[in-house]
Amino acid sequence: MCYYDLTMTKTAAPTSSLRDFISHARKQGLDLATIKSLLKDAGWKERDVLQAFSAEALKQPIPEPPDTGGARDAFEHVLIFGLLYTTLGALMSLWFSFINRTFPDIATDSVYREYDFSGERFAIAAILVAFPLLAWLSRRVNRDISKNPLKAKSAIRRWLTYFTLLITSGLFVGTMIALIFSFLEGEFTIRFLLKVAVLLTIAVLTFTYYIFSLRIQPTAAIYGTFHRRALLLTGFAVAVSVVWGIVLVGSPLTQRERRFDEQRVSDLRIIAEGIRSIVYDKGAYDPGRIRIKPIPQSLDQAAEQAEYQRMNTQDPQTGEPYGYTVLSSNTLELCATFTTERDQAFDIFWNHPSGRHCFTVDVREDSVR
Repeated sequence: MCYYDLTMTKTAAPTSSLRDFISHARKQGLDLATIKSLLKDAGWKERDVLQAFSAEALKQPIPEPPDTGGARDAFEHVLIFGLLYTTLGALMSLWFSFINRTFPDIATDSVYREYDFSGERFAIAAILVAFPLLAWLSRRVNRDISKNPLKAKSAIRRWLTYFTLLITSGLFVGTMIALIFSFLEGEFTIRFLLKVAVLLTIAVLTFTYYIFSLRIQPTAAIYGTFHRRALLLTGFAVAVSVVWGIVLVGSPLTQRERRFDEQRVSDLRIIAEGIRSIVYDKGAYDPGRIRIKPIPQSLDQAAEQAEYQRMNTQDPQTGEPYGYTVLSSNTLELCATFTTERDQAFDIFWNHPSGRHCFTVDVREDSVR
């Protein structure tokens, strides 16, 4: 009879019927081992049976243990350390760039190298995205650990922490080896010493933070204070680096103006090269070229006669036509209004100040290239 009732309740409402059956069986004098055996023989899972026993016999359900090694724990810690490596890498790149520009080395830096600040902008963008997420998630995890101290023993957390300690230790040892080697080679420079100082500072501070985070118990009063102070110190260093970087590379508005100026120079270069191709029957820079046409008298005529590349005759920002004046049978003048100054070591023909500036182009020469 009991077996029949059991199968009937299983097909109806499993949770409530299972509890009702256990209550009925206990009233009939069956012991828990027998009841459990009957339920398992009927196909019930042991977990469901134990939960039903606790719900029937106790006033509150069995509490769930803290997730000390589950998927959420792994996700949070892997993300934290990924954001940490991104932030530290961007900071090192940014500070190395500061040092390289402040203390240039003529032995290694090419005189023709032009700085476009792309590396600095990417580092700043990486810091602005990674560090706030790192700070927020670290604070959240530390609060969770202080409430559930068992989570401090998470295997993934300890593995990643010791992996970080290994990296920072290797960075410290490698930097010291490079420092001593350079000293023996007689290659001490301010630039090199500053880079060593940056590496050592990042390695030592990171190592110190994580070694103490392993040793401080989550139940200790200093646990929260230690992490807050570390976060404030790191936030200050990151803020200084980002502000300095923005001052160095210029604001987004300045960069946009510089892009417009680069486009103006590109347009004028194309116009000059296009006119030389019109004037000569062969390639503009062919030694055997023969002159067959005069210089077009207007910019519109030059655009109409262009053979190889379409000419943009208007300012990309204002829409005003570029200045165009024929000075002689061999020279012409191209003018534009620039917002920023160009003072590069390469292709100096196209250097210009801010404001209205004109370039005198001789179609017989190759300087416009």
